[in-house]
Formats: sequence, C-alpha cells, structure tokens
Amino acid sequence: QAFEGAEASGTAGEVGFRETALQAGAETLDKERRELQTDTKGAAANTAPDDRLMNLSGVFFAAAPSDVWSRESMENRLELLAPAGSFESLKAAVCAGADAAYMGGGRFGARAYADNPEGGALTEAIDYAHFYGVKLYLTVNTLLKERELEQELYEYLRPCYEHGLDAVIVQDVGVLRAVREWFPDLPVHASTQMTVCGAGGARLLEREGIRRIVPARELSLAELSEIRRASSLEIECFVHGALCYCYSGQCLFSSILGGRSGNRGRCAQPCRLSYEALAGRKPVS
Repeated sequence: QAFEGAEASGTAGEVGFRETALQAGAETLDKERRELQTDTKGAAANTAPDDRLMNLSGVFFAAAPSDVWSRESMENRLELLAPAGSFESLKAAVCAGADAAYMGGGRFGARAYADNPEGGALTEAIDYAHFYGVKLYLTVNTLLKERELEQELYEYLRPCYEHGLDAVIVQDVGVLRAVREWFPDLPVHASTQMTVCGAGGARLLEREGIRRIVPARELSLAELSEIRRASSLEIECFVHGALCYCYSGQCLFSSILGGRSGNRGRCAQPCRLSYEALAGRKPVS
C-alpha cells in the first residue's frame, strides 16, 4: 500500500528506490515494513511464528560465513529467503517478513511456466523489494545455448544490474564466467542445479568468484558442515517446500519422458506422480 501510494503521488520517481536512499533510510523502511505486515495480516499477525513459517512454500535459509552470529551485522546472520513466482508472490514474501526473495524473469530461469515478470515489470520488482529493504536475486539457472550466451544474455541482465539487482543465481559455468566478466561487482550464487556435493566443488567455485552456494539437496548436515569449514562461501539450504525426487541438477526424466527438459526450465515434474512396479504386468507394489 505504501509503495502504490508513493507511486500514485509521483514521489516514486523522485525517490527512485535507489540504494543510496535505502541506506539513508534503512531504519525507517524497516519500520514501515513491520507496520505493513501488521496492517495486512490482521489476525494472522498473532499466529505463532512456527505456524507462519510452515505456511510458506519453498523457503530457504542462507548462512553467512561466521562462527559467531551477530544480529547487529547484516553480513553475519541467517537470511530468510523466499521464492517469488510472480509479482504478487513477491509482495506476499515481503509482507510476510522475508529478508530476500528470488525470482525468474522472462528468460533463462528454471521455472519457465511461472508468472515471471518481464522487462519493466522485472525492474519494478527490484525497486519494490528494495523499497522495503528486501534483497532480490534473479535466477539464470538453466543451461544456455551458445547463441543465447553470446548474443542475448548481456542485454537481458544489464537493465537489472543497473537497477541494483542484488545477485544472480546460475547453473551454467559459461554464464558464471560471462557475468563475472561483464558485471564484476554483481554477486553470483551457485544454484543447487550445479550439484555441489562436497568441499572440493565449493572451493573450485569460490576461486571462480562465486559468493554463495546452494548445495545439492541430498546432503546431510554433517556434509554441509564440512563444506562450511573448507571455504568462506555463504551456504544457502532448502528448509521447506517441494524438493525434486531425482538427483539435484542431474535429472533427465522429464526430458526423456516428454521432451521437457528441467535444465531448460521446462520440467513436467514426473517424479511427483504415482507409479506402480510391475512384474509380468502384475503389480508388485
């Protein structure tokens, strides 16, 4: 409501929702977000925190590399990260108290069939998140063809970069190196699609300039701890929501079964369906 009111009154252009304004008024913006949460959630505001968390789909925690957590430091605390499959779900994540959100745009995201904002709507989403002190990460977490990498990706990312995009999430190593070359100060996160399963992979990506990794979802807490001790990378982990049944980043089931590749953002999610095991056309399970 505050965002729409500012836009309607013409002050949105003056403020610009730029990072300089955000830094100058961080405390005020945080207060406004808390007030907005209270206004929009009504009775739900009194719901127990655990209950509210369980109502969020696909929530992630990202841990900054520090052995001692400090709530006073934005760099050394847990980050609650929520997915946003549309502009409306981004607003819901902001109002629910997310520290950050990630979403895809019109190209190169792993959720091609989501209601992803495109063009001006995508940069507006960045402005909206920043207005409330929330970070926004853009997914470019599919495998790109040579033409897309060489002729299309730069122009796709440039407006978002100029609007202060907080990070880009990648799967393709070619995309990683291109982003590091074109936008050296833009943080790059390694998608779970990169299938980082151990400390060796984490250290390799750290040398390539990755700021944060989203490890393979099959890892145990002990394995995650080993990665943490072996690198200074931030680690982001899935804690709630739908998880792929097949191995992170390596599944070809949808592509083979129906020609819809998960590595191109078109997974039909066949692993979520019900199946029977047959022996001689007789069910055994």
